[in-house]
Amino acid sequence: MKPVQLAVVGVGHLGRIHARLCTGLDKARLVGVVDACAQNRRAVAADLDVPAFERIDQLPNTVDGVIVATPTHSHVAIGTALARRGLHLLIEKPLAACVAEADVLVDICRRHGVILQVGHVERFNPVWRQFGMKLGHPRYVDATRTSGFPFRSTDIGVVLDLMIHDLDLVLSAVASPVQRVEALGLSVLGGHEDAAQARITFQNGCVANFNASRVSYCAQRTMQVWTAGGFASLDFAAGQATHVEPGECLRGGTLRVDSLTAEERHYFKENFYNKVLEKRHVSAQPANALVQEQQHFVDCIRTGTTPTVCGQQGRSALALAEQVLGAVARHHGDGESSASAGPPYALSGPARIPAVLPPQRRAG
Repeated sequence: MKPVQLAVVGVGHLGRIHARLCTGLDKARLVGVVDACAQNRRAVAADLDVPAFERIDQLPNTVDGVIVATPTHSHVAIGTALARRGLHLLIEKPLAACVAEADVLVDICRRHGVILQVGHVERFNPVWRQFGMKLGHPRYVDATRTSGFPFRSTDIGVVLDLMIHDLDLVLSAVASPVQRVEALGLSVLGGHEDAAQARITFQNGCVANFNASRVSYCAQRTMQVWTAGGFASLDFAAGQATHVEPGECLRGGTLRVDSLTAEERHYFKENFYNKVLEKRHVSAQPANALVQEQQHFVDCIRTGTTPTVCGQQGRSALALAEQVLGAVARHHGDGESSASAGPPYALSGPARIPAVLPPQRRAG
């Protein structure tokens, strides 16, 4: 079987990474890139020695699958046009700008018999694949995802930019409908929420807290999960996990804290995390999650199987994100009726960058 012929549409920051990684995939070949910006497409074409095109209709008929890494608002137009040509799609998250557009993409891919995979890359993070996917029946989840401002993806806020990663992970682990969504958001740079917190309650009683910020001085991608069988702390950036499970004395029901002698209390206090609770610190086998995601896309094209993160799952994550954004819009933390996530400053004239340097002293 000949290699799967791939193209990348949109070769800005993330698309350029996609294109470079495609050149090393097994049983696949990068045959073109597309970008309306001549500088972007020419730079990638020269670097990777592949054809570059200005428009998607210029892609050759030999292409089998396309990775779409354009701004979110363009996903529905580009995705529908490519699906009509019978091209399989890996569309970066979020799947679309709204659920209505996501429904269009899911439907047209179904009708044309093409694969639709959504780029929720954390599903392929080795920490999640080796440890997170094995967490059974979460009861409480606390997820934190923070970064500095990226100066890209500015057409969406932090909920669709960052928080949606964790929304997707939790939806994949909690097999229960959402019952209630509470959230608040704050805008620092204006236009969209740059920091947000959400609390989601599922019908089975699971509660999940989400904290996301793209104006943080501390980069963090962590998740803590409590289950009936123990606790897990996942660090997606460090590739590490900590598991805490009941020790033998708890599993056997032999520990009675109120009846311990002073000597026994001291002993269990000093040995709490190897006798009462058993703590294991483990590292995941290193792997590039984006490469794993791309390879999965190629394998799905070759075998005709449904992707791990199919269009419907991408749509579900987007629908929950929309619920969070709706809760943000309804939340009035200052007691006023205005939306709390709106632009923080009322500009009376053209937007300008404020002076951030002290005035120079005059000579003499």
